[in-house]
Amino acid sequence: MQDISRRSFIIGAGATALSLGAVGALIRKGVAVADIKNFDAKWIWPEGAEVNGVNDYAEFVDSFTPTNTNDLKIEIACESMYALYIDDELRYFAQSSDFPQKAQYKSNEYKLYDKLDISKFCTPGKKHNLRILIWHNPGKEGCQAFLSGEAGLIYQILQGNTKLTSSGKTTQSRTLENYWHGETMRLITGQMGFSFRYDKNGTITEFHDSAVNESKSNNFNLREILPLQLDPRVDGKIVKRYEDSVLYDLGKEYVGFLDIKFKNPKAQTIVVSYGEHICADEQGHGEGHVRRQVGGRDFSVDIKSNAGETVEYLNPFRRLGCRYLEISALKIDEKSKGDLPTEIDYIGIRPVMYPLEDKPYNFKNATMNKIYEACIWTLKCCMHEHYEDCPWREQCLYGMDSRNQMLCGYYAFEGHEYQRHNLILLAQSLREDNMIEICAPCNNNYPIPMFSYAFIIGAAEYIKYTKDKSILDHIKPAIDAIFTKSKAMMGANHYIPKFPHPFWNFIEWWNGSDSDSGILNLNNIFIIAHEKFKSATGISYLTEEELNNMRKTLDDKLYVSSKGEYCLDLEDRLKDLSSQLGNATAILAKLPNANENLANKILKDMQGESTGMVTASLSMRGFLYDALLEFNDPKYKKAVYDDILKNYTTMMDSGYFTGTFWEDERGQHAFSDAGSLCHGWSAIPIYYFNEYYS
Repeated sequence: MQDISRRSFIIGAGATALSLGAVGALIRKGVAVADIKNFDAKWIWPEGAEVNGVNDYAEFVDSFTPTNTNDLKIEIACESMYALYIDDELRYFAQSSDFPQKAQYKSNEYKLYDKLDISKFCTPGKKHNLRILIWHNPGKEGCQAFLSGEAGLIYQILQGNTKLTSSGKTTQSRTLENYWHGETMRLITGQMGFSFRYDKNGTITEFHDSAVNESKSNNFNLREILPLQLDPRVDGKIVKRYEDSVLYDLGKEYVGFLDIKFKNPKAQTIVVSYGEHICADEQGHGEGHVRRQVGGRDFSVDIKSNAGETVEYLNPFRRLGCRYLEISALKIDEKSKGDLPTEIDYIGIRPVMYPLEDKPYNFKNATMNKIYEACIWTLKCCMHEHYEDCPWREQCLYGMDSRNQMLCGYYAFEGHEYQRHNLILLAQSLREDNMIEICAPCNNNYPIPMFSYAFIIGAAEYIKYTKDKSILDHIKPAIDAIFTKSKAMMGANHYIPKFPHPFWNFIEWWNGSDSDSGILNLNNIFIIAHEKFKSATGISYLTEEELNNMRKTLDDKLYVSSKGEYCLDLEDRLKDLSSQLGNATAILAKLPNANENLANKILKDMQGESTGMVTASLSMRGFLYDALLEFNDPKYKKAVYDDILKNYTTMMDSGYFTGTFWEDERGQHAFSDAGSLCHGWSAIPIYYFNEYYS
């Protein structure tokens, strides 16, 4: 049996498939995202293996002999993740973040394939071995990071227009028994899906001809972003040796594949826990441990081997987001603690990165540069097959989170193919009810209406910064549907009411805007999205009269003249509650009483002279800054600058800084100790520093 733990891995796998100078060429006239590709190949899976299961692994082997290495490529698609080896060296890996046929989506199907250069790995006239590992459906029902169809792999290797080999019945395959399958493996989180257990001595099954699935669609869209690259291992440094565990520090947050070499003293399972911070044990003793279990989540992976065996292992599928790693052991019966490995040669993370070309920066002081540098690293840790909210806990593409990330990216990095790809992916999640899903792709059912509007804001900003209106061919149907749905919700009332079940009327994580927010922010952000899209494209969905009727209605219902502020809603506690965010979005939506007097009230509240407003969270602070900067007064510009420095230096000066910025000002203590310390939406100083303070 071929040992999937073998140690020959190319550094920077896929990084040179296209030079960074070719990034801009990805947005080209030659192949549009809407173009459909038909493979001259078959969808295959091991004969007799489950095709609708979860957490299943399979292995496929083939060979090919090129006559030359000009224009030598592989075209490949799968459900759900693949690792591609040529001559037993890992060359490419990817997660298939797309939309296999699912009835709840209007697009019904949007299946991506990768077109990968393999010329540099091959020799003319030499027979090369191809091996592809597949991890199918890593998340059970409710997962927000995967949407998987029937299990399968399809590929073809082409030399120019000549096919050298392709997937079919005679492709040799087998289930991969080195990994635990099915729901016996624990979930890391509901959003991310399953952890893994690798067994070095798993049952060996024989290769056989593959089963062909003729019912799966053979139509594909090209994934028009660069392949992810695998960087050299970052070794963990020992922080503390405990009686039954060893704690390692990577120095800062990294996101990538676990890479480890150790020897077991007995037949047992090594457990590697990972996290962004350490804490004392339950009795408050010790210098700290990785917080493995947090509210039903389990941030750990397993490696099993026999006594005296040396295990050299890199997992090519599951990315870990962490600063700390901790090794412990279980006895073979899985019910009690085992003994630590007699030798741990190394443990670390092989960072998985999207290839980027940074734009230069040099701001007026060291603090700004330090914040900016950490913001850049935060963005990079949250960019893989698509934008991620946080790499530790979720790894999901949200319409709101990614809007912040896209905006920062125009200033931070060269090219814009990545933003384009994410917007098109979000548009494919359009539901039958004419709003986009909570994540793209997603196997859940509680969409957030405001995130649909944030997606439109992101689309408008994309067109503003890139002048690439061709994207409308791919995303405008979703935008049309969202505006049509919202206008229908509005009816003759001149405002959008709260959405009914299954929608989640969420705005942000603070009081009054979390589980059941009011109509103020929802309507204001709808107006903002409409006006930004109209400004970028010239396309309008509401007349000026309809917009003014909305503004007047919101003003009549929600403006509290005695306070000179807007309340969040018409009913219950929200009618007596105002927020920084709600009043800031009122300014941006140009409600009648949203004037500079209101901006001054927001400013005083932001600076600690409390007027009773609910504070805007880190995720939404950009709306607050934009509202203040609407007014041409240096005091607002200074206030925004001071607020950014205060919030971000507080994170940097804390004892929990990982080189990245947080999901929430409360850090790891947010959300019952599940707050992430690396979150893409928090990189927003990149935009403000460049736009206002460079």
